[in-house]
Amino acid sequence: MKKIYLLAFSVLLAGGSFAQTAKKKMTKGTGFRNKNVSVAKTKVTNPNEVQAIVWSDDFSTPANWTFVDNLSLGQTWVIGTTGPNQSPTGFLINSTSGGNFAMFDSDGTSQTDPNDAEMRTATPINLTGHPNVNLVFEQHYMRYLDSTFVGVSTDGGTTWTEYKVNGSYATGGNAESADPETVSVDISAAAGNAAAVLVKFRYIGFWDYWWLVDDVKIEDQPSDDGSVSGVVLPDASCGLSATSPVSVTINNVGMNPIVNPGVSMSVDGGAPVNETYTGTINAGSSVTYTFTATADLSGVATHTVAVGLVVTNDASLANNATSATVETYPTVSTPMTNSFEAADPDLTNYLNYNTDLSTSGWQWDNNFPNTGTNNMLVYENDGAGNPQAGLSEQTLITGCLSFTGGTTYRLKYWRWVPNALPTLAAQLEINMGSDNTPATLTTNLMPLTAIAQSAAYVQDSVDFTPATTGTYYLGFRAVNNDAAKACVIALDDIEIAEAPLVGIKSNVASDVVSIFPNPNAGVFTVKATENNSSVAVYSIIGENVYSSKLAKGNNSIDLTNLAAGSYIVKVNNGGTLVTKRVVINK
Repeated sequence: MKKIYLLAFSVLLAGGSFAQTAKKKMTKGTGFRNKNVSVAKTKVTNPNEVQAIVWSDDFSTPANWTFVDNLSLGQTWVIGTTGPNQSPTGFLINSTSGGNFAMFDSDGTSQTDPNDAEMRTATPINLTGHPNVNLVFEQHYMRYLDSTFVGVSTDGGTTWTEYKVNGSYATGGNAESADPETVSVDISAAAGNAAAVLVKFRYIGFWDYWWLVDDVKIEDQPSDDGSVSGVVLPDASCGLSATSPVSVTINNVGMNPIVNPGVSMSVDGGAPVNETYTGTINAGSSVTYTFTATADLSGVATHTVAVGLVVTNDASLANNATSATVETYPTVSTPMTNSFEAADPDLTNYLNYNTDLSTSGWQWDNNFPNTGTNNMLVYENDGAGNPQAGLSEQTLITGCLSFTGGTTYRLKYWRWVPNALPTLAAQLEINMGSDNTPATLTTNLMPLTAIAQSAAYVQDSVDFTPATTGTYYLGFRAVNNDAAKACVIALDDIEIAEAPLVGIKSNVASDVVSIFPNPNAGVFTVKATENNSSVAVYSIIGENVYSSKLAKGNNSIDLTNLAAGSYIVKVNNGGTLVTKRVVINK
């Protein structure tokens, strides 16, 4: 089971069959940033940097490398300038040389098969006369549950000495390295002074993310050299703390012990906080240092935490800095609506749990909207656009929702199982919990219910009352238990508001109030049918942005001062409470 952050999906319908593009994930805690592989970086040096580069390769000649698929599943490293399948231009590597880089794309190779693939130098490297050497490379790496290694062989590849790298990055949290991050590995014991050394990179995983590598070299080990890697931050979430802990790995990649190195931390470009690791780090060893100072990650934003290292007589400053990012998501208050439009601000915090590891999960779709231009969709298919029969279980989990204990809320939503083919089917269940994983959604709001096929969307609703005030998540669990049918279900226009109070007529008469045009450019008309009416407009996060009394008949509302997006319009039509959504396009 793997979490997938929803950003951009499309599904095409033609002649009764579907065609699906590859899924694109937004990483937990980072988010894809635009990269430019041709950007050149100047290596920062100081007068102590005297180590010689014995061998180097920047992947400009792919024939310098061979590829081994240890599982014989057709999975391989690739060398080129295109990024991972799910984000070909959004996740690259800003390496020093630019141009070609090497990549293993676990996410793009398979969602059902494991990975064990190696990239090896094609020609042995002569390290005679170089007893103390480091293997150094630049990387841009994202981790889910995988393991990554470098290795050296001195017998033509018969036996290998492997060194695990990136082990400090957290698993299951979509951790991302700096771009690029310089990694140094002491290979002296296995390869020093050897006349014929092969080098390899090995990726072991199962539907994980990817590893991008460039500018590999073997260099003489300096007397004094330290590096930092693997900044550890909390997982992305709503309500991250203003006093969040930060840890980093300090590595000794020189020959002499490092004593009491200085470390610094800067949050979002602010003034650095300088501290000291008290102790000795022997050659070839690493330690984890947790800063006494903490990071303020409470603001809704993508935060960057940069870490630096100061070592006496440090031979290279190029590996003395690294960074990590984490996203703090908004907490959405009621009344709220999400029509899965691009303007909905909390969409990037929605998660799909592809529980059965099938080819499809909940996807952002623009072909079957109930309103607007987008909706959510589960469509199990064979990859060529044809419905794929089989068991299915997919859970869509909302972003962070703020509820008040003891208050009864009404969740309204539109769902649709198309009747285009008799073999389409789905059941739907709705749960609530205090975390965004299926296992923590322990309060059942609607039991698993078979959804009848229909020609168009049908609206459903459910009332619920949280016991305590706090942050909650809702989960829409789509299930197909009939192996002879294909799971297809669309979801759109989620609304959550306080349920109508006793004595106030409810939304059943919502058709008596009309809003037009919708969408609009900020000016629209609200038609009330009763005297003593009023209107209140709320943002997607529940902020009241407009209120006014209404006359019986047509009332012009001017919201041109507001940003484009979805807004909730609540009309008290002479005692009848009506909630509608309006979309402002500019």
